[in-house]
Amino acid sequence: MGKVIILDEATVGKIAAGEVVERPASVVKELVENSLDAEARHILVEIVEGGKKLIRVVDDGVGMTKEDAVLALQKHSTSKIRSPEDLLNITTLGFRGEALPSIAAVSQMRLLTRSEEEPTGVEIKADAGIIVEMREIGLPKGTTVVVENLFFNTPARLKFLRSPQTELAFALSWIQRFALSHHHVSFRVFSSGREIFSHIATDNLLEAIASIMGEDIASQMLPIEEMRGETMLYGFVSRPALTRATRQEEYFFVNRRFVRSRLLNIALDEAMLNTVPSGRYPICILFINIPPNLVDVNVHPMKLEIKFAREKEIFSLVKEAIAKAISQPFPVTFEKEKSFPFSQKTLGISTRKENKVEAPTLPWGEKMEVYPKIVGQVAKTYIVVEWQNELMLVDQHAAHERIIFERLLKKKKLSIKESSQEAVFPLVIHLSPAQLRMISQLLPLFEELGFSIEIFGKQAIIVRSAPSELGGENIEEIVRDIIDELTEQPEREAKIGLEEIAATTACKLAIKAGEKLEKEEMRNLLEELLLCENPSTCPHGRPAYIIFPFSDLERRFRR
Repeated sequence: MGKVIILDEATVGKIAAGEVVERPASVVKELVENSLDAEARHILVEIVEGGKKLIRVVDDGVGMTKEDAVLALQKHSTSKIRSPEDLLNITTLGFRGEALPSIAAVSQMRLLTRSEEEPTGVEIKADAGIIVEMREIGLPKGTTVVVENLFFNTPARLKFLRSPQTELAFALSWIQRFALSHHHVSFRVFSSGREIFSHIATDNLLEAIASIMGEDIASQMLPIEEMRGETMLYGFVSRPALTRATRQEEYFFVNRRFVRSRLLNIALDEAMLNTVPSGRYPICILFINIPPNLVDVNVHPMKLEIKFAREKEIFSLVKEAIAKAISQPFPVTFEKEKSFPFSQKTLGISTRKENKVEAPTLPWGEKMEVYPKIVGQVAKTYIVVEWQNELMLVDQHAAHERIIFERLLKKKKLSIKESSQEAVFPLVIHLSPAQLRMISQLLPLFEELGFSIEIFGKQAIIVRSAPSELGGENIEEIVRDIIDELTEQPEREAKIGLEEIAATTACKLAIKAGEKLEKEEMRNLLEELLLCENPSTCPHGRPAYIIFPFSDLERRFRR
């Protein structure tokens, strides 16, 4: 018997579904794209148990006739292309035709739709891609797609889904992107019967940014508008003073399609060079309108990655337009970090004048009175210490991370009053829906570290107090950075615990490589490090110091 066979239709359907439907958020993305292509002005999304149990998308778009609705559930059906040539001029968000049948293949689906020309609508029920019932029904114009029990017939894929909150966060990320790219459309999102996101249609992009991302962000955005040949670039970029720890809030839309592009990331970075600190990223919402035949959106199965026909021109346009925007005479300021941010006032580091360390347990296991000699600092990053018969190189950032990390973890043993301090006034921080869903799970862990954080409305948190280590300074920036890093990849959810949050907080507070320290500051840092329970590494496992015995040096110099 031969080894090559023709797969049955059910197996082919599941394979096709696997390319399009990775998780509940993929279903939300495909269905909302169809609604937008159908010229909907109002879109409602309902999600239950993160989309595992139910996803319902309702729109008031053009709808379908009975005949079109039946065809829409057949493989390779589409209303958006007619010939191979049309693939070079795609102007819609979706075009493949596999979305509805692929979703239906791994769920129990109901499709309810009515076109404006038809007096009644149609309801079609499908089970694992097979139509099991169809009937005429009275409906308003538009389309409703109900997806229940996603992956019920592919248990392996179901097993690898994350928690409902994490899956919801993925879906909400897509809704926010759609609300920005199609801000003339109203969106409402419900989770288990509770409204968690809403956006009222507006033709003004800046108003949409204020509605979706917060007025505090909108007030610090700089406008961009540039035309070059047939390509138009417009949108907003934040002032250099407003940055984030990750690229989560860098939004690029090509012909209103959200895309990921290393080319555009680098163009933005180069435009902002020398205006934002290393490792920080501006907020941007940028739109590129370009003839469809000059961009290939079929590079990625979910159409996230694209390829430009004229990459150099696009790169130059984006870089120069952003550089021009931030060079305008706006009152842009950037507050640089203090040269020594872990002072006694802010972080409680010891400032004792005596040089003697009071018999700590040394890294190499001895107990004795020692008098370390601080030789100096190398590359504004490493502290050189001479200690008895050894040379010690201390990574100042890793060492300071370890100190702060252990101090934060000790908060569990203290009362809230002892371990945290009230903010000068409560801080309200506007978050994306996805960030808010994720952070709501982590509030008890933040509380153990000395934070007092509450959910405040649909898209914000309120910080009432913070660990005393923060010194009352830059609390909002630090909290945002922690949230950004912990929610950048929601799949990390299972690994997020008290120690990870403490480690991320410590990393944000610790002095950085490249900061000049005075000798007294180096001595205090070394003393605090050696009093830690585990001074040898930072919380992420990197060495905090390296030791070179003099005997090794003598051997290398052949003494």
